Parts: sequence; C-alpha cells; structure tokens
Amino acid sequence: MGSQSNIVFLGAAQVDTLRGEIIIDGSKSVIEPKVMAVLVYLMAQQGEVVPSEKIHEQVWQDAIVSPSTLQRAIAILRKALGDSSKAPKYIKTYPRRGYSLEVPVIVKPHTKQFPHKKYFNLFLVSLILCVSTFLYFKSHPLKTNFEHRNIITSSSSPEFQSIFSPSENMITYIKKNSDNKSVLVESDLGKKTQRIVSKEYDEIMSFDYANTGNSIIALVKTDTSQLVNINLENGTETVLDISKIGAADDIKQIKVGTNNQVYILSINNSFEHNIYRFEQDIEALKLIWSTKSMYGFGQIALSENKQYLAIHFVDKKQKAKIQFIDLINYEFKPLLSHKAVYAHIAWHPNNTHLLISDLLSAKVQFLNLNGEVFPAKIASHKKQHYPNFNRKGQLLITQTSLDTDLYVFDTQTNDKKLVSDSIHQDLMAIPSLTNNKQLIVSRRLGKTQIFLKHNEQLSLVYANEANAEYISPPIWSPNEENIAFSADGKLIFINLKKSEIKLSTLDYDINRVLDWHENGNKVLLKGFSQGLDYLLEWSINKDETLKLNDSKVIQAFYQNDSLCLLFANEINCGSNLKWQPKNETIYDAFKVQEGLVVVTRGRTGQYYYIINNKFTHIIKHNFPKDMFHLTGVSKKLNHLYFSSETKKQQNIILFD
Repeated sequence: MGSQSNIVFLGAAQVDTLRGEIIIDGSKSVIEPKVMAVLVYLMAQQGEVVPSEKIHEQVWQDAIVSPSTLQRAIAILRKALGDSSKAPKYIKTYPRRGYSLEVPVIVKPHTKQFPHKKYFNLFLVSLILCVSTFLYFKSHPLKTNFEHRNIITSSSSPEFQSIFSPSENMITYIKKNSDNKSVLVESDLGKKTQRIVSKEYDEIMSFDYANTGNSIIALVKTDTSQLVNINLENGTETVLDISKIGAADDIKQIKVGTNNQVYILSINNSFEHNIYRFEQDIEALKLIWSTKSMYGFGQIALSENKQYLAIHFVDKKQKAKIQFIDLINYEFKPLLSHKAVYAHIAWHPNNTHLLISDLLSAKVQFLNLNGEVFPAKIASHKKQHYPNFNRKGQLLITQTSLDTDLYVFDTQTNDKKLVSDSIHQDLMAIPSLTNNKQLIVSRRLGKTQIFLKHNEQLSLVYANEANAEYISPPIWSPNEENIAFSADGKLIFINLKKSEIKLSTLDYDINRVLDWHENGNKVLLKGFSQGLDYLLEWSINKDETLKLNDSKVIQAFYQNDSLCLLFANEINCGSNLKWQPKNETIYDAFKVQEGLVVVTRGRTGQYYYIINNKFTHIIKHNFPKDMFHLTGVSKKLNHLYFSSETKKQQNIILFD
C-alpha cells in the first residue's frame, strides 16, 4: 500500500492516487494513469458538473483524442468502483453537460496553536519592514501581465523548479539525467554557462539558497529523505540532522529564512500538514504550525523580505486555503480561500501579493494579505509550475510541453541534422521545389501555425487566428510564390511575396491539397461531402470545382495529361504503371523529379519506397533511427525531411 498521504476515501472505496489503485470490498483494481487523472480532476470539482471538454483539456491537453476516450475512462472507473451508469452512486452522467463525482470525501481537521513569541526590539523591526515594503510597492506597482518570454533551458532532459540566486545573476534548477537521477545545475544568466553543483540523488524534492548565496540547502532522497548543505565554493556537502521529524512524515518542501533558519513542510500519514523551523547553528527543530488537510498536497512560499510564510492546503470541505504567518510577530493572518486546489505559489517582491498558479486550469492570480484577488495573465496556454520572482519582478516558471523536432536526412551521406529544435511541436518540414527554403508547420501557444525558414531565419506566414485544429501539409506552387493547404475543411491560399491570404469557400470540406499543376492554374484536392470522399480539381482562375471521382484515394498527382492515384493497397498511374506493397499499407507519398517516394506501414515498422517513373526500379528503405514521420522530400531526392517522436519536455522560461 502507498503512503497514506496519497490515499483518499470515496464512500466505501479507497483510492491510492500515486499507485493508481482503487480498493473496494477487498477487491483491488489497477487504474491506468490517464483514467486516474480523470478521477482526480472530478475529485477536485466534487459535487459540480464538469464539462467533458474541460476534462479533455486538463487530462489529455494537446493530444488529439475522440469523445469515446473519456467515455472509456468513465466506464473503467465505474467498473472499479462497482458503480452503474443507470443508478450511479459515485459518478453521474449529465447528458450533453458532463460528469459529476457524487460521493463526498470527509476528513476530520485538527489544528495546533502557533507558539506566541516576541523578539527584542520587535516594534522597530516590524516598522522597518512595513516602511520598506510600502516604498518598494510604491516604486514597483504590481504587474499582472507577463508577455515577453525568454527560454532559459531547452533540452530533452527534464529541467524544472528554478530559483534565482541572492545576487540574481544566477539561477539554479533540478535536472534529471539519462538514468533518472537528479542533480542541481547552476546557470549564469549573463555568461550563458552552466555547471553541476550537487551530487547525484535518486530525487531532489526542494532546495533554496542560504542567505549569503555561497551555499544551497537541499531536500534530497536516497533511501530516506535528507537535508544537505551544499557549499558552492568547494563542492562539499554536509548532512543536517532532522531526525526528530517523525518517520511517518513525508517531507515535501523547504524554504530558507533569516539567519539560515529552514522552514520545512511535511505531511504525515494522517494528512496532517506540519511546518517545522530548523535552526542550523544549534540543530534545533521545532514544530510551529499544524493542520489536517484533505489531500497529501501542499505548498509553502517565503516572502522576499523573509517576513511572511504562505501555506497552501485543502481543508475538510475540499476548499483551497492560504494561511499567512508573520514570522517576525509570530502571528497568524486570517485564513483566506481561493479556488485552486492543486496550485504552486510564489511571493511577488513587493512582499504583499502572492501569485497562485492553478495546476488544473492553468489560470494565475495574485492574492494579497487582505484577501483581495487580482487576475493575472501569462503569455502561454501551458500550466505554470514552480513560479519564482526576482526583485525586478521577473518571473521564472517551469513549463511542461509536448516537443517534436524536425530533421533532414542526406540520402548520399546518410547523415542527419536538425532543421528545427524548439520547445514546441514542430510537426512538418516541406521543402520548396529548389530546396533552398522550407515550410515549417508547428504547434505553438495552443495553435498550429506555418512558418517559412530561409537562410536560417524563421518568419510566420500563417498565424491561424481562427485557431483551426487541423492543418493539412501545405504545398508549394510551381513558381514558389504561393502555398496552399486546408484548415478545418477550408481551402487557403497564401501569396508569400505579398503576404496575402485568400480563403476559398467550396461545397466540400477539404481534407488535403494534394498537388499543384505545373501550369499553376489548378490544384488537386481531397474533399468530403455528405459522408462520401471525393477527388476534386479546383480551377484557380475560374474558381470552379470539378469532381473527378468518389474513390478513397490516399494521395494523387498530376502526371502529364493524366493522374497518378494512390490507394491504401495500390498505386495506379496508368495501365502499365501499377504496384502493390506486400503485407503493408500505403500511408503517404511524395512526387519527385524522377518518380515517387511512397511511405508504407507494416507489422514490423515503417518503410519508404523509391519508385522510378517507369516503375522498373523499386527500392525499399527502413526509416532512419528515431525518426517517426516522413514529412517532405526534395525534388532531386537528395534530402528527406522527418519528424521525431513526440515527447514530453520540461523547460524553464523567464517572463518579464
């Protein structure tokens, strides 16, 4: 059984969210991660009707899935819970609206009193802090829009949870290496250099700079959780004694206060959230705050002036709460409510406003000490993890995104090199007829867009302001001055020289633009209408559509005065120009100067065939290693353009 901090109770069911298990009446069901994510999201909105679209957005994010995917997930959960769609006890369906978790989760709360203590000359210290905060906020008004962004890290290795050094010329972050071990990396923002500053650990959960900036206090995990002091000057690491924290406590996070006091958030087996203060000099550990929470998730943040500690937790009514503690006066501020159950938090440098980043909805907002809410906006549709400010008000965040890279493969040397390596999904590269420029189809900021790459410069040619979900591979006109493609069934032409966009409305939904005639006046289209697929020809000058046939072609090309048609199991380019792959399915094809390049899929993988114009020479090739899709071919067949497999990537972004 997993740690009880990961366990919740839904009626008679016991749910271990970490292990992905549901136990009811002694019967255990193992739940796949995405299905468990659906249940966790419904738990966060317990009692409310959650729209299906919202669940899709939160659980599957940018992935393209059908409505039946969610229906399947609900069915799996109902089976594991012993539930019924006809007489639901746990998950109720609201037709055309969504789903609701009907069973409440009840946990009894318990709160210990915070010890009251006065420091010497307390009034003077508090007065100085209040005046300095007022002057800072007066000269640095709260900024709620973060639009300009700089990518600090961009690699295939997960890099996350970054903080500024006290001098603010460095940042440090956690990096996972190839064997999933964790290290701390310090990056010089000016020199653009990085160095590893810690040993390898199974996991680094949290860390913070000591007051001088010469060392880092890190919460690490090997066999057990340990607190270590990492000297950045000589590289030595010293283990600090926190053994007085009970073995049942799962230590989650640390923050370093004045005089290098370490504030430690731990959550024990009874969902009890505890805050300890650790005095490094005398190795004294003291419990200063405790409450019982609904979940084993919590966050702490320390203000820039070290006066206020903010604690995020969920109470017995599943309401998200923020507890502010004045560490100078040792006083509690009144509990404040907000809507983000799963959230990361960070103090603005004005020491009066707390940024709350909702990890479910991706919304951000500021909450001040009086409970006033100020909506904020970050120029990204991604969720903002581990926010951290510097004194200038610049914001560091970790973003998890889907990453796809594009490569070009040289058929003569068998070498490959990157065409596009961003933190985005770069989906397709389509070379021009002369192969001196490429169209790059990329999914960025929630939109699929088209860029032109020429002389290593990237320029936007289609912004997709209508936010079309599907964009077909664009094709070049014979003079390379225009491109054509379909976007959500609409036919679109773009004049690259004039930057003019023309939208053509036809009587068909256009799935793909297949080929452009060498005279430049007509194009082949793959269309759909009233449940039938059609091969169409559209006359550009006359603005007329001709239906050629109603067969389900995969691809089609102009071939002199006739057509070359490609189906799932056959190529037909004339009476003597036919070919069928064995035990494979035709997936795509590209017309080149001397024939065709045909992509197939079989049980053992993907292949591409080079077929000459007379169909007398047919050569089969394997895909290059780690390549996933063939997206474009140069006319002389000397370069093939591939996309890599899509993978998740964590990167650090700086907003100002």
